[in-house]
Amino acid sequence: STRTLDICRRTLDEDNVETQYAIFVLAQSSFGLERFEDAERLAIPYYERSLASKGASHADTMDAAKLTVDIYDAWGRAEDAAAWKSKSEPQDAKSAGH
Repeated sequence: STRTLDICRRTLDEDNVETQYAIFVLAQSSFGLERFEDAERLAIPYYERSLASKGASHADTMDAAKLTVDIYDAWGRAEDAAAWKSKSEPQDAKSAGH
């Protein structure tokens, strides 16, 4: 819930693993409830933090990108989904296509 996330943010650093996990779970939950704007608002910063701290090929980073693709697909935003699709693929899969 957003209350859990607020507690994490007040008691832990924004970059804390538990805070970041709460953000991702809330993004997934928002997506499941078809609250696409809320899901997007949470998923993209989670992706950016994961990218900065773990790198593009880390599972958490790719999971966040996949969730963002799913959000945009379900929301009917095909262009946005396509823009995120490459971020959700392993680096090996991208280079194999070239």
